[in-house]
Amino acid sequence: MNVFQVVLRFLTGFTPNENINHSITGCEELLSKAKHTIHIVAGDLDSQLFENPTILDILQTITTREKNPVNVKILFGPKTDSKTQKLFEMAQGNANIELIKLRERPTGHFIVVDGKHTRVEEFHEQSAPERKAYMAYDTIFLGDKLEAEFDNLMSQVVNVS
Repeated sequence: MNVFQVVLRFLTGFTPNENINHSITGCEELLSKAKHTIHIVAGDLDSQLFENPTILDILQTITTREKNPVNVKILFGPKTDSKTQKLFEMAQGNANIELIKLRERPTGHFIVVDGKHTRVEEFHEQSAPERKAYMAYDTIFLGDKLEAEFDNLMSQVVNVS
């Protein structure tokens, strides 16, 4: 983390993700904090993130643990990255992971863990190679706002996989 990132995190509580490696590391940390729920709004389920072995391992571990498994709902669509397959396979055999297809591609992409830990991406074009996102922990106000947006998007569901 460079000096700017340390200052930004200290002053705002936000940690920036500037590239896919930052995103993966940040998501590992974020998803590992889950005790009850994870709500994700994604575009095309980018395989660089959603096929990452560590991310898949974390999802498998937290959703299948014997005591207090985490419930994961992922909104995406309407198209998906053709390389994203393991996530779909995992969801087929795991009642605690729901992949939910939307009629239209969501304009905002975010993750909310237990209603208080968040990752929000800056707006980007669908084919953008780099995506910036900001992570914040223990932000109940932001978590509540994102949960409300998640619920709003649920009303646009096409089908559940």
